[in-house]
Amino acid sequence: MKKPTTESVRGFWKQMLVARPEKLDEAFIEVSVASQARNAPSWFTLIDASMTALGLRNYLLIGDRWKQLQVPVTCLWGDKDVWAAPTIGQKIAELTPNFETVVIENAGHAPWFDDLDAVVAGIDGALAAK
Repeated sequence: MKKPTTESVRGFWKQMLVARPEKLDEAFIEVSVASQARNAPSWFTLIDASMTALGLRNYLLIGDRWKQLQVPVTCLWGDKDVWAAPTIGQKIAELTPNFETVVIENAGHAPWFDDLDAVVAGIDGALAAK
């Protein structure tokens, strides 16, 4: 991360955030390279503040607090999300009133990069239903 290259940044996006890295615009990748080079200390601070060797820090885990939600929530979830499988959102939806999971096919953790039209359709559907 301290000396990012176009290849390493594209690889990061492919491994962690998107299912279809070929859809990432070259200008976006260039900006991401510059951002990672300039902001490496901030990235490491974010990782340290949010993660341990065992995963997310406990204070970030919502757990049963989902059940306390009083407003409708629609979660758009890429079916190839490497951070958390869509089945997690589906389990939350089974236990939580007003919670819906919309799975975006062939998409990763940042599904708007993989299939913007499906994300927009998911948002439109959620807004129309409420």
